[in-house]
Amino acid sequence: MSAAQARQMLARAHWAAGAFSTYDRETVLRIAEAVARAAHAESARYADWAVKETGFGVAEHKTIKNQACSLGVFERYADEDLISPRIDAAAKIVSIPRPAGVILALTPSTNPVCSVYFKVMLALLTGNAIVVSPHPMARACCADAARLLADAADSAGAPGGVIQVVEQPTVTLVETLMADPVTDVIVATGGTAMVQIGRASCRERV
Repeated sequence: MSAAQARQMLARAHWAAGAFSTYDRETVLRIAEAVARAAHAESARYADWAVKETGFGVAEHKTIKNQACSLGVFERYADEDLISPRIDAAAKIVSIPRPAGVILALTPSTNPVCSVYFKVMLALLTGNAIVVSPHPMARACCADAARLLADAADSAGAPGGVIQVVEQPTVTLVETLMADPVTDVIVATGGTAMVQIGRASCRERV
């Protein structure tokens, strides 16, 4: 993927975020639940895949994490209204939740798929679009998982592009995505190298 293609991905996510921000709570929950169930159903397969691809961890443990970060996250937040305006008549305050927009999610090699699940679920529940950039060591399993979640979201009525994934992540591409002004929030999980990239990208944005 070139820098121009990366920016096109962000532009598509920006459009999707704008459309998704107009959805009501019932619709958002329906989409999030469909994604959570699709993710949960493949928890064991992705756990096994992650262990084989990265050499890290135990498949049974990763299965539990994948389950917790899919349906577990959905069930934890399903009763909380993160979308609708709230009125506190006594305090004379009207609170209007506003999605951040485009989230860039960098995921690690140690807990790869559960990190994809977790970040995608939280993005959807709060009405945001998300672009996942997996660690190269866990690229295949994470990219496949992100595509699965994107397909589930699309089938449930989400705007196209609300979940996307960087298929061939590189340091240059990550720097491009992090520094682009279309990226509203960066949620990065990683080690020292990732911190250094983040610092450099933040300086570039400033």
